[in-house]
Amino acid sequence: MIYDVRRPVIQEYKDLLSSTCNRLYKWPCFLEFGKDELTSGLLQSALYSLKDTFPTMMEEYVKRITNECFKLGEDQQLSNIFNTESSIRLLEACLSVGNPKSFNDIYEKYFSGNLKQLSLTQNTNFSVQRLFDHCTVKEKFEQIFEEIHVHFSEILEKGFTGILVSVANACLRLQIKQGAFVTELLRTLHCEVNEKQHFIVACVVSLKTSDQLENLKEKKEDDSKSLINLHGSLIVQAILNFNKPIKMVNCLLETDIEDLVRLFEDPKGSRIVDAYMDSKYIGEKSRENLEKIKRILVAIGSQYTRFQMLG
Repeated sequence: MIYDVRRPVIQEYKDLLSSTCNRLYKWPCFLEFGKDELTSGLLQSALYSLKDTFPTMMEEYVKRITNECFKLGEDQQLSNIFNTESSIRLLEACLSVGNPKSFNDIYEKYFSGNLKQLSLTQNTNFSVQRLFDHCTVKEKFEQIFEEIHVHFSEILEKGFTGILVSVANACLRLQIKQGAFVTELLRTLHCEVNEKQHFIVACVVSLKTSDQLENLKEKKEDDSKSLINLHGSLIVQAILNFNKPIKMVNCLLETDIEDLVRLFEDPKGSRIVDAYMDSKYIGEKSRENLEKIKRILVAIGSQYTRFQMLG
C-alpha cells in the first residue's frame, strides 16, 4: 500500500496537545494513572503524540512515570509496575519512545538482575522482547545479552520464543554478538557438535532439539510442515543476514530437496528463500546453488497448478 505524504500538523493542534499534556502532567492523580487500563492508555497516547512534536515534554513524562509512579523491587522482588497489564504496557511505551538515557535508566531500575524471572513469566516476557527491540546502544546490548543468554534453554522450554527472535534481530541490527547468539542457540538445541550440525536448519526452524526431532522421526511423527515454527523461521532469516551465516548456509544447501520443498511451500518458511537471496553476506556460488532449488520449486508449483486445473 502506498501512503500519501504525511500532512503537517497545524500549530493550533500542537498548542492544544501541549496545553492538554501540561494539565495532565500536573493532575493530582497522575501517579495513579498507570495502574488503570483507561488512564494507562491515555498516558501511552500522550507519549506517542509528544514524541515527535514535544520530545522534551515526552522525556519529562517518561522520567516521572518511571521514577515516581511505581515502587522499585526490593530483595529480589519485581517492581509493582509488573503487577498489572496496564502498567506493563505503559512501561513498554516508555521503552519505545525514550532516548538512550531513558532506556538505560529503565533497564537499571526494572530489568537488571530480573531478566530470568521476567523472561519466564507469561505477562512479562513481552516486556523483555520490547527491551531488545528498542535497544540502540551496543554496550548496553552486550550487558543485557550476557544476562539473558544463559537462560535460552529455559525460555525455549517455556515456549516464550519471541524473546529469541528479538535477541536475534537486535544482534542483526546492532551488528554485535552474532556469533555468540548462534553458538548459544545451537547449544540450546543440542546441535552444536559437528556430528549434529546437519540438524541446524531443522532444529532452528522448528525450535526443537536434535534429540526431540530424532524421537519424532522414530515415532514417524516428523511431519516437516507441521513442525515449522514462525519464530524459528524468523530466527533463521535473521541469521542468514548475519555477517558470517556459513553454518546455516551449508546446512540449507545440504538439506534434502523434499525437506526444502516442505519448508519453502509453507507460508511460515517461504520467506527463508528471500532472506537467503537478499543477504549480502552469502557468496554468489551459494546463491547460485539455491537458485537451482528455486527452479525446482517453481517446476513443482507448476505441476501442482496443472493438477488442480485437471482435477
